[in-house]
Amino acid sequence: MIMLRSVCAECGNDMDVKNVSLTARDGKVTVLLGPSGSGKSALCDIICGVTTAMSGNVLIDGCDIEKDPIEAKRRIGYMPQDPAVFRDMTIRGQLRFIGQAREVSARALGEQVEKIIKQTKLEEVANTPIRLLPEAYLQRVGIAQALMGEIPNIVLDAPSKPLDAKQTLELRAIIKEACAGRTVLVASDNLTEAAALGDDVYVLYEGAIAGHTTMDRLAEMEADFGETLIDIVGEQAQAANCIKETGLHAEVVDERDGIVAIKVETGAGIEGKKAVSAAFAKAGLPIVGMRPARADIGKIILQLANEPFAAEGAEAE
Repeated sequence: MIMLRSVCAECGNDMDVKNVSLTARDGKVTVLLGPSGSGKSALCDIICGVTTAMSGNVLIDGCDIEKDPIEAKRRIGYMPQDPAVFRDMTIRGQLRFIGQAREVSARALGEQVEKIIKQTKLEEVANTPIRLLPEAYLQRVGIAQALMGEIPNIVLDAPSKPLDAKQTLELRAIIKEACAGRTVLVASDNLTEAAALGDDVYVLYEGAIAGHTTMDRLAEMEADFGETLIDIVGEQAQAANCIKETGLHAEVVDERDGIVAIKVETGAGIEGKKAVSAAFAKAGLPIVGMRPARADIGKIILQLANEPFAAEGAEAE
């Protein structure tokens, strides 16, 4: 379990950490969700003992990382945004080095290295120097070395940020499998990633916790915004003209291969969707897809900031 109690720190660049309390529960994935510049990486560094808080406590399985840093760090693995690796080493060599640093016995080391290579889907490149790996594999190496030593608590800072859609899906599957049963804290600015991985969600804004919720509640909140993504056949100019003439609260968000994606305020019920469908049909723009739109982090922050939540890291009220 990872517990923070009233943690404050001066991190510079207007990213100070302000009185942060949270709990990442055993066997669960907790997401620290916030926009770029909200202090997520600074907080991850504090949790893992890379930097020190000015006040408050960080407890890793009950061990205070300031009072007993060696024992606390034995219990936590960290993958920062830029994984720290020896790039001339092979993956297998890097993991053996990390295992030795974590005092894995010589008898168990080889077996553990091979197990983690398999879990992180690195078998085909295990003997390749890390400097030759594509970015997608570098992220897997970062996760693999965080796991070395049978570590019970894992912190992953923006694990899929540099990856494309396919690589992101592959990495999320690896995280779910390899980290199963552990306490996992994932820092992310991506609502989709939070939904795919998280059990609990803490929203961080300007270095402070704006709210604490569950993924089920987050899904309800997004539905409450009543925004729908609609794909129509046509041109962007036609879609923009229809929006203007009908007075829809909408915006064009993408255009590709003759399909225009539009985000429309339809409300939570069916009536708004019917009215929007009729408006585009009347304009001669057939709808070929309709799905709920994900709310942006800004809207989530505003709503959570106005809801009561447990500042000491307990369940949301």
